[in-house]
Amino acid sequence: MKKIFFTIAVIGLILGFSAHCFAVLGVNVQKYVPFVWILHIGVFVVWIPAVLHLNKNKDLKRPPRGTFVNPLTVYKKIFKGVPVPITIITALFFVYAMFNFLLFMRASEGGGWILLMVNMYCKVMVNLYET
Repeated sequence: MKKIFFTIAVIGLILGFSAHCFAVLGVNVQKYVPFVWILHIGVFVVWIPAVLHLNKNKDLKRPPRGTFVNPLTVYKKIFKGVPVPITIITALFFVYAMFNFLLFMRASEGGGWILLMVNMYCKVMVNLYET
């Protein structure tokens, strides 16, 4: 069952990434593939089973309130048993998603205040992790 969801996720990732690349190049993807927006809904096909599977993991139980948890420790637990290339690809696509979000906010009207909030949040998080 995991292989089926993994295959669906990879196909969705490839289709979504290619749609983003064509859109950045100025191609109206919806003109050629009218139902490209279904990719936004399709993410839940693999996301919901992934969350349900991770909830069964005893290593990922929520710690007591007020306990500091290093995010890298959580990521190591999530990616335990995952091949290194898959982990690297996942990290790269996460960075790509954040960069794409910032580009979207910059291009949209009135997105300036959101960029300011993201900038302030990043500064606060950096200061928290430095101490």
